[in-house]
Amino acid sequence: MSEADFYWDVNLYCKKTSETKALWDSCIGRLSGKTLFVTGIGFDPRAVKSIEILFDKKAPPEQFHCLGIKSAADAVGANSAQKEQSNIRKLKELFPERLRIEHSIGSEKQTTSLALCILLKRLNKEHFFDEFDQIVIDVGAMPRVTFLTLVPKLLEQFIGDKGELNKKNMFVIALENAQFDSSITEHVTDANATFLHQYSLNSPSLSPDLPGVWFPIMGASRKDELETIKRDIQKVLRQDGVEVVPILPFPSIDPKLSDKIIGDFYHVLFEEFEVNYSNILYAAENDPFHLYRRLMKSFMKYAKNFTLLGGGRFVVSPLSGKLMSVGAILAVFEASRELSDERLPFTPLISAYDTQNKYYFGVPLVEPTQYKVQDNKVNFEHAELSLLWLLGDAYDE
Repeated sequence: MSEADFYWDVNLYCKKTSETKALWDSCIGRLSGKTLFVTGIGFDPRAVKSIEILFDKKAPPEQFHCLGIKSAADAVGANSAQKEQSNIRKLKELFPERLRIEHSIGSEKQTTSLALCILLKRLNKEHFFDEFDQIVIDVGAMPRVTFLTLVPKLLEQFIGDKGELNKKNMFVIALENAQFDSSITEHVTDANATFLHQYSLNSPSLSPDLPGVWFPIMGASRKDELETIKRDIQKVLRQDGVEVVPILPFPSIDPKLSDKIIGDFYHVLFEEFEVNYSNILYAAENDPFHLYRRLMKSFMKYAKNFTLLGGGRFVVSPLSGKLMSVGAILAVFEASRELSDERLPFTPLISAYDTQNKYYFGVPLVEPTQYKVQDNKVNFEHAELSLLWLLGDAYDE
């Protein structure tokens, strides 16, 4: 197994706004056919800001359309309702007669992830995505559970049977703004972890003795969420001794961020979870493909170690920024696909004698039931608009 066998061993990633804008103006914005933007509907101004950056605050041409998905919990404070209506009004101005808004909000009977999967199934029955040659997913204004469900579901739809990446152009963009993110407080009334619908460990009760490994992608101020997920993972796996492999952001914009996280989480990580220092991994905060490679290598290493045990179960919890979360879900998507029963006999990632093993993947999150937004003036001048080209013309052989 080598990195050359990974889907995105070679990739196209623009980290800065200047790089993204240059690629958009010279190439992506000129691609033939119709382009669909998929964005979040809510109080977050990034639903509009990213599009304004790409089109210099002008209305996009007629071949550009927009799908807005309302999936966030209610927000209070800082005139959140008015800001949501303002974002919708601006999107209608940018995409006159070309904006479609859908609701996908969780309830007591179904998680947000399941609600979104049901919505996507309905849209596919309408052949909604088939009319577009390019799809751009703007994760900046989306709740974590939304884009972590959406990205792999669309990849699954458009990627080739043998992992070909050139079937349809698909991009992810993200306008990261730490100042704005720090002004949002997530409130949880039901402190239980829920799994993404498509990554729920696939009925692990069928194989309760398989070993489990948990990869929390660490971020600041996530202590309660971390402890909740750990508790619920143990319930689902029915194991107390789950191996924990924390992944810390380094290098990062704040060079001391990893040290701060270790300091804040020291008791939880090293005393409660009994993490071995050698288990700590590092991945670049602003390069999602770096985290993707680290996770893929770890999945394959543990899969090889679990050969004599009949397989294993992998749990990934993205508690970090959105770019790192995208890198994490790309690794989960690829590894779960390549290690599935259908693909195991053919995958280049596992030796032939491993093909009788069973591998399960889970992505647990704690969904907020309400957002509280502080009334701060947001400055996007220093925020960077990043772009990942995941599928399409860039991967033509």
